[in-house]
Amino acid sequence: MIEPFDPVDARKRPQPQDQWFKIVAWDDDLPAFDPLVMVKTVVLSPSSVKKFNQLALKFARVTEQSVICAIMLRSATFALPAELGRKVAPIAALLHLPGMIVFTAGFRTEYVKIILHTFDFWFLHATNTIWAVVFSIVLGDVRALLVVVCWGNFTNALLQETYLRNTNFIMMIMVLELVYYILLLLWLSLEFVDGLHHYTVTTARGQTLSTKDILVNVLGTLTMLLLLRRIALSFHFIFFATQTLATGFCVIEIFSWEWAPSCAVASLLLLVFTILTVDALTPTMKRRLHFKFWMPVVGIILFWMVEVVLLVDALVMGNWDLQDRVFLELIIFGRQAQFRVVSFFLSRILTIFVWSARYVNIALSRQNDNVLILLRGEVEFDYEGWKRQSRLGPGAKQTRQFCT
Repeated sequence: MIEPFDPVDARKRPQPQDQWFKIVAWDDDLPAFDPLVMVKTVVLSPSSVKKFNQLALKFARVTEQSVICAIMLRSATFALPAELGRKVAPIAALLHLPGMIVFTAGFRTEYVKIILHTFDFWFLHATNTIWAVVFSIVLGDVRALLVVVCWGNFTNALLQETYLRNTNFIMMIMVLELVYYILLLLWLSLEFVDGLHHYTVTTARGQTLSTKDILVNVLGTLTMLLLLRRIALSFHFIFFATQTLATGFCVIEIFSWEWAPSCAVASLLLLVFTILTVDALTPTMKRRLHFKFWMPVVGIILFWMVEVVLLVDALVMGNWDLQDRVFLELIIFGRQAQFRVVSFFLSRILTIFVWSARYVNIALSRQNDNVLILLRGEVEFDYEGWKRQSRLGPGAKQTRQFCT
């Protein structure tokens, strides 16, 4: 890779036309593509593309409303009795088509080629295909038509990065898709979907594998975020999560496992785990959600305040009559060892304070909003920068420094 740049003393040289270059060795070729080539520009003629864009812009609001109605009817199809679901399914399938056509037409074809060579895409695509085939078989009626449309819609969701347009509507649709699959997972697990005909796939040592098992496990796979799994396997996440869970146990213990404090601790733990998994948000999704780093910082400070108030009351104030308890007692070689809740709680608070202070420091001292907190690194696709550069034209001369 060769990038031109001007050194500091370049002005002192007698020949102003000279350029200096820095040569950077790179083992592999970086993927490159032309973002201007889209599915619609490949399939349609220039005049047809212009007409397509005009129609898409004219009926944009209608298309968005049809997609929202389609998702609602899709959920209703499998929640209603089978007889009504068979009538609703074709309508939901037709309402999906306008949005799918517009969305697919905006895919960047060369970027699609890059994604099609990745393991992540084919793993999820194969899983989605298994789900669609098995679900269609157990339905055995016209509702299978909607399953096929859902299969195509999920495939489009896997390729959403090739769309390159940041809209709140697309973000909302992805959230609705996730909610739909989670609800369908629950409905299938609790056998709420009417008119299903499950089959036994295999039997071994008295254990059977049915089509229901396949559907439930496949849906669980589809709703699992790969980046979230990557975070959950990191040391920082495991350590912080363990300390937080131990703190929650201590709080519940000193409140004698009362229902209301236990629910409050559970809600606080949900807040903590949300903060710990912020790195699962991609830069594009952060922009769509209007995410700001002060949000997790405020959550951490709130967690500190709640835990410190409880600790001070247990040690000093006694307003809530919090009881110190022995949660573990060991007798080893005739000697007794007791582990008390408050002392263990104090130790956990200090540990969490130090580690969360590191989190806050990284969040506040970041150089840009794409910095990762628990996973050290940066992920960025500078599409806006490419657009600014393309406006300068091919004849424009640019000089920039490439930093390693």
